[in-house]
Amino acid sequence: MKSGLNGIGIGIVKMGLYGVLNFNQDYPYGEKVIDLRFKLLPIQSEEIAAGKINTSIILRLTYD
Repeated sequence: MKSGLNGIGIGIVKMGLYGVLNFNQDYPYGEKVIDLRFKLLPIQSEEIAAGKINTSIILRLTYD
């Protein structure tokens, strides 16, 4: 049985951190720099296996 999940996703190709980030704190603009590069990746359906765990990430980018 296939999962039925297929389409286009966004993958993080490279993530370099310049400085240590505390994700429970807000930073003023320009105080910390994160180099992120994204790439469109195909998502193909997979065989469903017992005990398989799926994870996901939600990125919220805001700017003025």
